[in-house]
Amino acid sequence: NLDREKVHLELFSGFRMTVIMTKNGPAIQADTMTKVVRTMTARQLMEEEERKVRSRMRNASARELDMAIQDAVDLALAGSTVMTRYNSRIYRVAGVDWQKNAYESTFELRGKGEMSFMDYYKERWPTTSKYIQKDWGLLIVEDRRRRIKDSADKEEEKRRTIYLIPELCALCGMTDEMRDNHFLGKAIAQKTKLDPGERIDRVGKMIRQLTSGMYTVKKEGRGSSSRKEEKKVAPPLDFRTNPEKIMVQTLGPYEITAEGGDSKERKIPIYRNRNNFNHEMRNIGAKFPSKIQIMCAIICTRRDSRLGGELQNRMRKLSRNMNFDRCFRSRDLAEIIETKNDGPRDFADAASYAVSQGFDVIIALVPPRSNKVIYNAVKQACITKLGVISQCIQSKSLGSKRADVVVGNSLKQIFSKLGAIAWEMSFNDLKLPNGLAVFKQPTMIVGVDTVEKKKLGYTTIGVVGTTNKLFSRTIWSVDKCAGYSPSAVAQLVFGLVKDFCMMNKVGLRQLIIYRQGVSEAHLVRRGGPLSVMEEEVKELQDNIHKFNEQYPQRRLNTKITMCVVQKRIANRFFLCQDAKRFSPFPGTYIPSTSSVCSNELREFYLVPSEAHPNQGTATPTKYTVVVDEVLQPDPAAFNIDRERILASLTYQLCFMYSNWPGSVRVPSVLMQAGKLCTMMTEHVTHREDVPHGNLEKRRGNARKPVMYNKMFL
Repeated sequence: NLDREKVHLELFSGFRMTVIMTKNGPAIQADTMTKVVRTMTARQLMEEEERKVRSRMRNASARELDMAIQDAVDLALAGSTVMTRYNSRIYRVAGVDWQKNAYESTFELRGKGEMSFMDYYKERWPTTSKYIQKDWGLLIVEDRRRRIKDSADKEEEKRRTIYLIPELCALCGMTDEMRDNHFLGKAIAQKTKLDPGERIDRVGKMIRQLTSGMYTVKKEGRGSSSRKEEKKVAPPLDFRTNPEKIMVQTLGPYEITAEGGDSKERKIPIYRNRNNFNHEMRNIGAKFPSKIQIMCAIICTRRDSRLGGELQNRMRKLSRNMNFDRCFRSRDLAEIIETKNDGPRDFADAASYAVSQGFDVIIALVPPRSNKVIYNAVKQACITKLGVISQCIQSKSLGSKRADVVVGNSLKQIFSKLGAIAWEMSFNDLKLPNGLAVFKQPTMIVGVDTVEKKKLGYTTIGVVGTTNKLFSRTIWSVDKCAGYSPSAVAQLVFGLVKDFCMMNKVGLRQLIIYRQGVSEAHLVRRGGPLSVMEEEVKELQDNIHKFNEQYPQRRLNTKITMCVVQKRIANRFFLCQDAKRFSPFPGTYIPSTSSVCSNELREFYLVPSEAHPNQGTATPTKYTVVVDEVLQPDPAAFNIDRERILASLTYQLCFMYSNWPGSVRVPSVLMQAGKLCTMMTEHVTHREDVPHGNLEKRRGNARKPVMYNKMFL
């Protein structure tokens, strides 16, 4: 029962359905979903952007003001999703046409000739005409369901452009301010996160409604004597009302190794009923592969100087418990630098001053009113200009009961960014049936993610790879390019391969790549011999081949395995016990031989984390194996035990993300690659400001030496 007047949100419940081909034939994936719609219309957003521009450019001319308003509105609306109030259809906005309005502009309506938008809505949707204004500007959208036909009555690959009235379009999705509201998120979760029993009941009821009764079909004739005919027909498809039953496996148990505050090794068990070890990690430090000596600067406003002193005292106390005090150059651990005001420029200038005084780490104590703006300013300054590690802490969190937990986790994050290892997995079960260890040879795990910004016209590619035997130390590389290309991704991955060989002084024998940011279209061969993902692998193999020709004495014999990772899927799995349904245990593994998997691609599912104890259902992650030269070199001789080794490796890598003491939904290198892309997209504007994380680029850019081999995320 959300208060609509306070939060300005509406929730529309529905279903998401996808037809797929499985090993048992065509099947339908059905799941419940909820659409979050704001009560604000697109016209209200346009007026709000206009007010912001007018208050910012009071002395500008009328022409400059109009151009600035149009640019601000286009940037705010382009790519957003709207829902028309009169028929509840969803559209994606491509832009705004400022030469049209509802009263004076016309369009061609089939069978009725030319008519204005206002006349059309009066005739077709009479109740909406009273909301339409005379302001200029109509939304441009692409109708994905209809295509333009040429004179030969053949479909072209060009979609028809249609226009929508901004006053009749409600904005979908939540703003950043709404996402930061913890109480609002909790209230929405109570409506949207359903337990397995209620979820299956809703889907079953929907399918029974589809399969029962008769449906009315309207058929329109052609010619001058055309008329509409209606007839009753039975549903064309038959559905099962109960879900498909399959046999699955549960991976584990495993063991995590960490270093306690007394420098003694501790082992924490992980099994199916317990994959979160937050309480055990409270007073546990980290492993330091090399000696680290740092000096921290705490930047805060004069109003928060008392909280800055409290943060300094808590850091001193917790560092002794976690054995971190040996890594600071001073007994005070940190010095406080106060800013005159609480603006973003003041915090950025204070960070520059701290670096000039020899500080290695910047800790920003962010006031609650402008935390997002100050966070962006600090990160942008530290990444693009200063080349130092930064950590932002909200000042209000130091006044809560969990202040020690917040400071302790912040210390762990700081040292993880500097190269410390929070914990490690043993990977003891990764053995073939004959007892041989699979990854005894030099092996590198790589995570690749891409973020495409169509508004700004560039694509960010982030790559993170491991460098040691237990896959706990990482290096990274990132780039911004005009558009996506398989060669750009392959070049970044090959750069990490060369770094691995130089750091370990050995040739790489096995390379396992986890790829994210890929749609189903990139996995299917359409009109060519290779899919897009197979082209990336081929480009990487070509780079290795050229390297071998250029340096025959350093020849690389690298086997490649690529898995495409997809989190946003409609599949749901339920544990069935005594006619009751429960959320599956963490570590549930659905092999590719299961009847619900694709009959064209080799894919398996993994449930890496548990659902909320009182609400919701665990969401699986789908892994599609594009190439597997490491474990399955011969596709014809498929071995399910070898696929289980890959699934076990993937599940254990989900525990290696140092920012969360538990399992995440994707392997840690892929999580870090996603964070890397997000950081570059939000805080780095120009390509020349992109920091470099690999050895070769670092040699040509000595401006940011501290960023090399440091996970500044």
